[in-house]
Amino acid sequence: MMATHNAFQRKVGWVCHSFNLACLLIALALLLTVLFSPTFSITTGIVKFTSPPKDTYWTDDDPPLRVEMIVGPAGGCISFNHSVPICQTALQYKPPKELNLTRYGHSTDSIGIGTYFAIHYVVTVLLIIETLALFLAPWLLGLYLIDMYFMLLGVFLSIFFMALGYSIMECDAEEVLRDTTPKFDATLQWGYGLVIFSTVFQVLAMILTFLSAGELDDNYVQTQDIESQSTRLIENTK
Repeated sequence: MMATHNAFQRKVGWVCHSFNLACLLIALALLLTVLFSPTFSITTGIVKFTSPPKDTYWTDDDPPLRVEMIVGPAGGCISFNHSVPICQTALQYKPPKELNLTRYGHSTDSIGIGTYFAIHYVVTVLLIIETLALFLAPWLLGLYLIDMYFMLLGVFLSIFFMALGYSIMECDAEEVLRDTTPKFDATLQWGYGLVIFSTVFQVLAMILTFLSAGELDDNYVQTQDIESQSTRLIENTK
């Protein structure tokens, strides 16, 4: 155990390890911030849908309304004419029935984008595992190799299913809601930017972990050879 700890200090060092751990913690904090949006933090939602006032009426005799919906991994919020948002916690956000959202003459109660947010929970759990493994890695060097594979999976999911996936989701949802009554335009929000920054920090942490694992693997082989030679010399002297 002592030799393992010495190998870590010689080849990796606490400064590099601390920076690596800080990258993971920042990435995790950013994802957790978005995870609870918009029901707990409306400013960090992923996408906002806005209906032009001229297209939205309760009845033909009522004045037009401006409707805004903000959705994220924790659900969605809706407001009318900039009123206090009404929020709903759910993976698959459903606009209130009072909106009377229809598509091709039939009512619809779901935007159909909840599956895009499910991967956000998966990546968050992966990041928690990666952070715990990296925290213990100086004492259990084998965790560097295990953590490396978890990070590779996390970065892959973050890039292709979140960073790119949320952008595709915004386009898909906008296409669907343009066929509804009322019509909606979609725009990405601050939460999407936080996801991008989180992905960048994940990539940095992964690169550092790859380098550390490589250094420790070489050092481990050399240490095993030296220990084997020392054991043989001691046996020969006896």
